[in-house]
Amino acid sequence: KPLCLSDMKVLKILVKLIIGLFVFAFVGLFFISRGNAFEPGVKNNQLAPCPDRPNCVNSTMSKEDGNYLEAISYNEDLEPIHESIQQIFGPNTQIIKHSQNYMHCTYKVGIWTDDVEFLFDTEQNLIHFRSASRWGYGDRDVNKNRMNSIRKQISELN
Repeated sequence: KPLCLSDMKVLKILVKLIIGLFVFAFVGLFFISRGNAFEPGVKNNQLAPCPDRPNCVNSTMSKEDGNYLEAISYNEDLEPIHESIQQIFGPNTQIIKHSQNYMHCTYKVGIWTDDVEFLFDTEQNLIHFRSASRWGYGDRDVNKNRMNSIRKQISELN
């Protein structure tokens, strides 16, 4: 049986309602998930802790923490390692701050931005790091895989 005019109006209203609910849910999830904001930098010789979400890894946190990942060891002078880190990230990276013992970068893929920080411990020859998505909950181990890739490339320099 063909739809009558009143049925078409009801159908249009339902479609608009469904679209509105999707937009509302997306915007709501966006603002709810923005809880990963942090103040970058070093405090008490440590990087900021990860939020209670699986989209962050940090080598200065407790080993029992689910976001912990072991620091990167190195044997060489830091200068080639600084250069290597900058080359590893490529064109999607912006270096925000860079000193002899600290580096803060943002890594962008599409609309997603991750903050990556390095703390260079020259006494123990360790590179501590924090790599975290700015928003969202999970990241399918993107930050963990990124840091393991950097670890591998730095170990090839040694």
